[in-house]
Amino acid sequence: TDTLSIVEDKHSFAVPTSDAYIEINYKATVPFYVGVDIFQAGGSELSPDFIIGVKPTSIWKKMYISLSGAVQSAATVAPGGSFKLLLKASLPAGQANGYLLVDNIKVVTH
Repeated sequence: TDTLSIVEDKHSFAVPTSDAYIEINYKATVPFYVGVDIFQAGGSELSPDFIIGVKPTSIWKKMYISLSGAVQSAATVAPGGSFKLLLKASLPAGQANGYLLVDNIKVVTH
C-alpha cells in the first residue's frame, strides 16, 4: 500500500513515573496507529512501540491511550529516558486518498 504519511512529534517528553495517558482528538478517513519511540538518557533510540490501531471516523473523537506498558519498558531499559509520540497512517488497498487530522495532543498524568 502507498504510505499516506508518517508523522512524528518533534518534542520529546520525559517518561512519566506515574500512570500516564496520551489524550488525542482525531478525525480520519484512513486507519492509523499510535505509538511511542523510547530514547535512552544518552539519546540512543530504541525500537518504536505501536500501542493501538484506530479505525476511521467521519466525526471528531477523543481518545485516551495508556502509556503503562511503554513506561514500564522505558523504566527497565531506559531509566531517565524520554519518548516521542508516533502516528502512522497508510492508504487501504483501493483507496486513492485520505486524511488524518489530530488536535490537542496532551500527556495526562495523575
